[in-house]
Parts: sequence; C-alpha cells; structure tokens
Amino acid sequence: MNVSAIWEVLVVVLVCVAVVQAFALLAVMRQVGGLLVRLNPTGVGDVESGPEVDTTLEIPGMPIGRPALIAFASPSCTLCAYLETAIPAVRANYREIDVVVVVMGGDDDSERLLYARRFGESGRGDIPQVAKEWNVQGTPFAVGLDSEHRVRVRGVANTLDHLESVAEAIILPRVDGEDAMNGDHGDPMNGDHGGTERERIQIAGT
Repeated sequence: MNVSAIWEVLVVVLVCVAVVQAFALLAVMRQVGGLLVRLNPTGVGDVESGPEVDTTLEIPGMPIGRPALIAFASPSCTLCAYLETAIPAVRANYREIDVVVVVMGGDDDSERLLYARRFGESGRGDIPQVAKEWNVQGTPFAVGLDSEHRVRVRGVANTLDHLESVAEAIILPRVDGEDAMNGDHGDPMNGDHGGTERERIQIAGT
C-alpha cells in the first residue's frame, strides 16, 4: 500500500469518527435539553407564549360554568409522554375541573385524532386551531381557566406536579383581585398556603 492510499484510508477513518461524534453530541444535547425542561420547565421562556391572563376564552364543545385545565400536546413531543399518565390522575383527583388535551402539530387530522386517543376522554384532536388562537407555540403547555373561562394560569407543564399546580390555581379563590397563586399563598399541594418559592409552575404576569 502506497503513501497516498494510506492517507486516503486515514481521511475516511477521520470522517467517520467526526460523524459519529457529531451524532453523539446531538444525542447528549437532546437529553440535556429534556432534563432542563423537567427540572426547570419555566426556564425555557415558554411562558411568553399562550393567552393573556384574565382574558376570557372559548373552547369548542365546552360550555362555560366549570373550571377547565387545557393541556397542549403534539405527536412529535417526547416530553408529552409524561402527560399520558398525569392527565388521568388529574381527572381523578379534581373531578370539579374539566380536563382537556388539545393535540396540535402532526401531519394531518388523522394523526392528531389517533394521538388524542392516548389521553382517553380528555383527548381532543379535532380542534388544533385552538393552539394558534391562544398563541401556544410549543408543547407541553397548559392553561388554567376559572369557571367563567378566564385565564388564571399558563405555562409549561409536563409532570403531574405541574398539572396539579395549575388545577389548584384555578379552584382556589382570588385574594384581593389577584391570582390565588400569587403572593404568599403557599403550596396548595401540601395543604400550606404560604410561600411562593414552592410554586411548581411560573404564573404569567407575576
């Protein structure tokens, strides 16, 4: 084997190594990104999207009169898989709240409808336009509405704790015209109503 052939082999080997390292780096970045969302979901800035707090919204097929927790998921969202177990738990623990999962994204209606089945009775794959109307730009995301369907809370929510925080925010009464989760009203999940450092989801407008 001459020198030129050796160099050609070395170049090919180096290219292969570089490609493998690039794929490995992408995989690590993906895992780190997912971990950051789970550990600090509001840190990614998603609370800048979504409907404005205190605005009244309409949901197709859902009359006003009961509080509602509206979660948004998409077929391509890896973190949304956590909602598949969290949503049934919220439905069971907060029967006074209507819980809906709006499926957005996807290639077509059939894909959205199929994905919506993962959330049982809560899944809605037939109203993807709601995401655009409410300015929801990514998933997982959740919006909490009071009984008059005014926005009380919004933010990234991909765990049971996040969703329960949303649920507590919309069933607790407002204090002096402010959101029940603002100020020193505590952690409703632990039966304590004092301390904003325990909030699990960032409330827009605070």
